[in-house]
Amino acid sequence: HVQVNQKEGEAKEVTIRTPVGSLHVEEEVNPARLGLPLYPGAVRAKTTDSATVNLQLPNDETLKVWAVKFETPDSLEQVSKFYDQHLGQEVTRHETRSREGKTVFEIKHDNEERIVALERHGNQTQIQLVRVFHGPSEPN
Repeated sequence: HVQVNQKEGEAKEVTIRTPVGSLHVEEEVNPARLGLPLYPGAVRAKTTDSATVNLQLPNDETLKVWAVKFETPDSLEQVSKFYDQHLGQEVTRHETRSREGKTVFEIKHDNEERIVALERHGNQTQIQLVRVFHGPSEPN
């Protein structure tokens, strides 16, 4: 069963239900659900790269993904410094790819992963924030 909902001026929602599980996708993402700090002054990117995905599998297994993209005119170095200071000891992996101009912070604990990916595009620094949860119960 496939259900698509979109009221005028609102984000689209798609739900697919099968005998072995369900998939629910929303274009809207609540930034508070990310568990990551938002860079001051950053604005939501005008792309369709943001979504909340909820995959419900048999045996009450859940996979949830929240992904949203922001942008700021501030330099990659300024934004990277902010996340380095605000994520601090939580970071389990930090990678800077100077050739590609991309910086990635990862935080992995048990059934959850949070990612901050920074990249310069034109005169904007793009900030991709992602939270992935997998396990038997709904995250807070």
